Amino acid sequence: MAWAGATPTSHEDQLDATAGTTITSDSVTLTAGRLYLCAVSGHRSDSVNFAAPSSVVCNGTENFAIVDATDGTVLFDTSSASRRGMSVFYAIPAGDVTGTIVATFGATYANLEMVVVEVSSGFDATPFLQVDKIADEDGTGTTTTLTFGSAMGSNTLVVAFIGNDTTGAAIEPDAAYTELIEAGNTNIAIAAHYST
Repeated sequence: MAWAGATPTSHEDQLDATAGTTITSDSVTLTAGRLYLCAVSGHRSDSVNFAAPSSVVCNGTENFAIVDATDGTVLFDTSSASRRGMSVFYAIPAGDVTGTIVATFGATYANLEMVVVEVSSGFDATPFLQVDKIADEDGTGTTTTLTFGSAMGSNTLVVAFIGNDTTGAAIEPDAAYTELIEAGNTNIAIAAHYST
């Protein structure tokens, strides 16, 4: 798959209702010096909470790092047998890499989903990655609001990944955001929105 232009673009691949410990993207090319954000979401049906994958790797050589060891994973829908969560990883490859992106988990998930966003320009060599998270665990909320920290300056690119327990209810961005993608199945969904 080719990535387009200077604005964020997206690639999505999901594993629908097929129990497994890995999810694999289509073949992609990661271009040297560009920022890649990878959100991986999982659904378990055994009353055990979601845990971040042990590795996210492109072509077996380009390792993605979790954006924050403490806050890089958010859990939602944790009060029933069906449990869901999402982790966000990033990579800035030193050279071009072509291949599939594979996220590997330490347990079997009923559903897994992956969304990858490329940012081709306009970010610092060491990007400021801030995680703000909110989880509505009782399933009754319809609006989520995040407040970003003071380190966020003007003209800052914000990419927001929103996890949901179903694609039945649309995940709509605020007017200031553009939706890149919303995908999933009846058990899990991820939307990616951005604003500059």
